[in-house]
Parts: sequence; C-alpha cells; structure tokens
Amino acid sequence: MSVRLLRVATTLVVCLIATAARGASGDVAVIRPPGNDHVLVEAAARLRQELGASGLTSDLVDAADDTTTQVAFVREDGVVTIAVVAARDHEDGANDDANDEAPAQAPARRRVHVSADEGGDDPSVLAVRAVELLRALRLEVRPAPAAPPPPPLEPDVVEAPPPTPRLWHLAAGASLLEARPYAAARARGPTVGASVAVLPYASLVAAFAGPFFTDRPPTPGGSAHTREELAVLGIRLETRRRRVNVHAAFMAGLHHLAATYDDRGTTGPPTVLHLVTPQSVWTPVISLSAGASGRVWHSLGVTVEVTAIVAQPSIEIVANERSLGTIGGPSLLQTLWAWIAFP
Repeated sequence: MSVRLLRVATTLVVCLIATAARGASGDVAVIRPPGNDHVLVEAAARLRQELGASGLTSDLVDAADDTTTQVAFVREDGVVTIAVVAARDHEDGANDDANDEAPAQAPARRRVHVSADEGGDDPSVLAVRAVELLRALRLEVRPAPAAPPPPPLEPDVVEAPPPTPRLWHLAAGASLLEARPYAAARARGPTVGASVAVLPYASLVAAFAGPFFTDRPPTPGGSAHTREELAVLGIRLETRRRRVNVHAAFMAGLHHLAATYDDRGTTGPPTVLHLVTPQSVWTPVISLSAGASGRVWHSLGVTVEVTAIVAQPSIEIVANERSLGTIGGPSLLQTLWAWIAFP
C-alpha cells in the first residue's frame, strides 16, 4: 500500500511542477489517463461532460501548472485513485519584494480510492466521485445565467368610481331678485332648499324663494308696491368633486305676484287709477341655474348660484287709462347658500 501511495503522490507532484505539454485554459484541467486504460479514458470523458453540464469548462491535458484546478485518474493494483488539486490564487500586482520572499501556500488536495467492488471499473461512478471531490474543494458550480424575471404585470387600469354622494342636502340662504329694468327693481329675500341624490351625478332639487318686496319706480301716473314668491322643482347635474363642485339645474314651478297701487310720483289727485285685474296671480315659470359649491368643513359648505327665471308678464299697471308698465316678467335671481349634507 505504501508503494501505491508513493506513486500517487509522485504523480501529483509531477502534475504540479511539470511544464505543460499543452496549456489549459479552462476552469478544470483533466489529466489525460493512459490510452490503454479504456475505463479511465471513458471516466475522463464523462467527467468533462458532467463539468460542462454544471457550467464549468475543462481541458484534457498531459500536465498543468498550479493556476488551474486539476483532476487525475490513476490505477494501481486494481484500485483507482482520483486526485484533485485546487488552483492556487494569485492576486493581481502581488510582485513586490515582500510577496517574493513569502513562502508559497501549498494548494489544497483531495483524493479518494475506488476499488473494483466500489465501482472502480465503472466510468460513470468514477466521474461522479471526481465531481464530489471538486465540490469538497468548494469549486462551486456556476449556474447558467438566470432568465430575466418576467416584467411586472401592469395593473388593470380601472377608472375610479365617482365619490359616493351624501344622500340629502339642506340649504338656506339670501337672494337678490332683479326684474326689468334690471338694477332698477331689486328685492332681497330669504331662500330655502333641499335636494336628494338620485344618480351618481344628478339630484332632485326643490327650492322656495321669497317673499320679495319691491317699490316700483315712481311715475307721473303713480307707482305700485309688489310682493313676489317663487317655488320650483327640478334636476341638478353636478361634477361631485370633493372640494369644489360645479352644477347646472333645470327647474319648473310657480311664480306668485301681488301688487297694490301707490300714488308716488303723481302731480295731482288721481282720477281713474287701478291695477289690471287680477291683482294677485300665480304664473308658471321655468328656470335655468348655474353655480359652484365649496366644502368648508366636513359636511358643511357654501354655494353661489345665478338663476334665470323665464316668465310672462303677470300684471299691467294702468292709471288714467295709461299703462305704467308690466311686472312679473323675466328676472334674475342671485343666491348665496349655506348647506349641510347628510347622512
């Protein structure tokens, strides 16, 4: 046995110090076994296939220096010895005097003996045992480049649903009513309203405005005091944004007008002075509104709105058989609301 170990050691030393007959450029140098040993020749071929499948390159050489990891198969007395010598690490630029004088570190070695009963005559077994020795020397198998990860799935672009509106709104405010001639017949009065959401962007709206008291302009034939109220019901379309909401509304309802004669502006005692009957009338009207709302705190907000009221003149003022004008025609209603939404 000592003779066999001596021969194996001699073979390894020769592999380390001999000048390579053919240089090895791969990761592992497989020492060429004797050509007459077909088992070892096949084992060397299978080892190179295993290394290639593991991502390592290899060369079949007669000898190699210590910069390459080496594997050798040697048969002695029917026992195959597999010897592995790890490559020596050489750092770049390590050529100074200190490094030249430092003793060289011996390369790591592993060997295993495989008898015929253990598979010494089976090339596949020998190749596998050689790979195990390489792994024991921490010659890590380099995996093939991993496939790039699949691109992240783009989330389906789903349009955000409109914000859920508060079901009810109650509002109160102050309004300015202007009739023809505009700015000459102004009246101020209170306004109340309520709305309920019926669709994501639509609400059913009801409002009552008034009473509005007006003194008509004086004329030589006299003037009149008027009182007006307005009640409407309709649909309001709105953007339903969280902070600022723009809306438009279409409504229909009734306009009430009452008038009494006033002698303001006359130059003398009137004779035949009257209001064309009836003196108190209800007239159907339609209205178009536009406005903007802003939420100021939680469920509280304010709204600015302008409403155009379309109506036919209701009452004609006549004095001394001369018409002093009509009242109750088209008007503008400007409103500042404060509202609360719930639930």
